[in-house]
Amino acid sequence: MMKKYDAYKDSGVKWIGEIPNHWEAIKISRVHPIIGSGTTPLSSREDYYSEKGLNWLQTGDLNNGLITETSKKITPKAVDECKMKFYPIHSVVIAMYGATIGKVGLLDIETATNQACCIIVPSKRICPKYTFYSFIIAKEELLLSSFGGGQPNISQDIIRKLKVPVPPLSEQQSIASYLDVKTEKIDKMIAKAEKKTEYLDELKQSLITRAVTRGLNPNTPLKDSGVNWIGNIPMHWDIACLRFFLRLINGRAYSQNELLPSGKYKVLRVGMLLKKYK
Repeated sequence: MMKKYDAYKDSGVKWIGEIPNHWEAIKISRVHPIIGSGTTPLSSREDYYSEKGLNWLQTGDLNNGLITETSKKITPKAVDECKMKFYPIHSVVIAMYGATIGKVGLLDIETATNQACCIIVPSKRICPKYTFYSFIIAKEELLLSSFGGGQPNISQDIIRKLKVPVPPLSEQQSIASYLDVKTEKIDKMIAKAEKKTEYLDELKQSLITRAVTRGLNPNTPLKDSGVNWIGNIPMHWDIACLRFFLRLINGRAYSQNELLPSGKYKVLRVGMLLKKYK
């Protein structure tokens, strides 16, 4: 547990709240003067892309962790003709739009990027890991400042103006080291829990399959059902098409302006069935 400080003050920033007296709340652009982005070489140009090329980062590569690889590579020709800029190790990356908006990464490689990535280049005034963790917790605040319709965007200007709590450098490093240890432990616990959940899901599926296709008596004589996915079934069971026993009715797709948060009539959607099953 980190120590409690002797005195606190109002940071003047709503999402931050109180901070220790000797800390400051400062705009990112003041502690990270170099903030940039990238571009996308024409996808139709095969000579711009190569599996053995140079790193080119997209927002889909961001994982709220260390970036050690990029899913796509570009050629020196693309770099030259598209005037691509490469950003250094320890730069912090934030996704500015799309499905990954607000996701963060810390570069462990030198890389160029597409235009949806905002790159915060390291400076001597602030520990890169501390900046990385600051943006992990600032995601909600950034999204509140977003603009646009269906898929909201955040801009470099919004990121530049974001205020973050800034302790002295030695404390930043201590905080970053503390979080590295703690988050690694939590990540391991999450991975274990996910593995257990996956096993239990498989067990549940197996249980349902066996009961539905074999019944409850493990000693019942079996026969081939003649249906590949069903396999063997009890001797006294039959196989038949559902249409002989059930009435099948399709619904229709509703537009967004037809749906209300509440009302007399309920609408069942596929996503609700999947959520319920899980």
